[in-house]
Amino acid sequence: MLMATSYARQLQGAHHERRNKLLEKRNALMLRQIRGLVLEAQGAVDITTNTDSSAIRAYIGTPSKFNTYSKQVTQLGKLYDNTADWGCMIAKNVIDMRTAFSVGTGVRVIKHKDFEGDATEELAWCKEFMRFNNLDEEMPQEYAKEAEIEGKVLLRLLVDTAAGNIRIVHVPWRQFNYEVTTPAFDFFNYTRVKYDGPGDDTSFDLDPPWFVYKRFGGGASKINETPPKTAFILREMEDLDKAIVDWRKINRIFAAPTPVFHTQDKQTAQELQQWLDDSNWRIGKALVLGGVDMEYELIGWTGDGYTTLKEETQALVKTISGTTGIPVHFLGYPELLSNRDTAENLIELIVLSTNKERNTWMGGYEEVFQKAIVISNTFLGTSLNPTAVDAVIDELELTTAEGAANASVPQRTANTSSQSDST
Repeated sequence: MLMATSYARQLQGAHHERRNKLLEKRNALMLRQIRGLVLEAQGAVDITTNTDSSAIRAYIGTPSKFNTYSKQVTQLGKLYDNTADWGCMIAKNVIDMRTAFSVGTGVRVIKHKDFEGDATEELAWCKEFMRFNNLDEEMPQEYAKEAEIEGKVLLRLLVDTAAGNIRIVHVPWRQFNYEVTTPAFDFFNYTRVKYDGPGDDTSFDLDPPWFVYKRFGGGASKINETPPKTAFILREMEDLDKAIVDWRKINRIFAAPTPVFHTQDKQTAQELQQWLDDSNWRIGKALVLGGVDMEYELIGWTGDGYTTLKEETQALVKTISGTTGIPVHFLGYPELLSNRDTAENLIELIVLSTNKERNTWMGGYEEVFQKAIVISNTFLGTSLNPTAVDAVIDELELTTAEGAANASVPQRTANTSSQSDST
């Protein structure tokens, strides 16, 4: 009997030991799962990470869906083409506004200040070259728009023997993922641009005389990764569009008042509810109420919770304005200005913000003119001096209605975008 009891206790002890080990393993597994769920919740909540991803992320900052140059350029292209889910209207306004201030006045060819001759033949050739490539019309704005999307521009120079002129062809990086190379430690001396396309009709491998490449973003050593300023506010433009839609949804919910009936007892309330349902009563229909202490009123939203969305939109507009240089009243928020003087002073913000782009474009068009002249001398038999010409893009000026009324009318001839100066 004693052996049976001892054996039973031994079996029970072994069973409890196995069960305790199993419970410990399950407990450890449960703790790991809970920690994983906590991290996933922290990384999935939009208010903490501002991302649609449900990947496991702790508080590591504000990750963006557009964390590579390719993703940024692709998204900006979709935004401008009005095919993205959110932010298309805002992005187009930003890109077009920056384009207008970068090259809005057009390109003018002038005699280079260091050239001693009169440069009459060179200026006349450049004017015809500009007319042939529509550089005196819409093309500078088109090229600048592409640069605002890609942060760079590549222009090819081709000989058009039939027309007897040099043709400019823009190469968009979104369609042709070309690669530009430079010597080591000389990141602004572009020695080659190459694209390996699916066929011989699209591939190219160009030497410096046949292309002009300019960058508008990125660090000095980032030859091919050139995010434009608009790429830094991709998330803000999306969020602004979403906030406006959310604001509209809230207004739709709380704009209509709710009819409320007060009765003295439950039975009357049920009879009134049944009558309202049977008669399909709506606000605006006649209503006759009878009974003791029966009241009717329209109750609307009286809180201010919606103001958080209003403050969010204003904060996003300020961020977009500060990053791109576009004044807030150009984005449709004049109420954010304190007075008229502030509005006029903010115009200087976008002028200063686009100075770098304007100077880069002037250097680019000077290089275009000079390389085109060299090619023309080589293949078309001209004898022109490429150092005789220079390119100028005048700063776009805005004035008030009073200033415009008092301003003198400049004496300019037609086709001012290609007019040459005497100096």
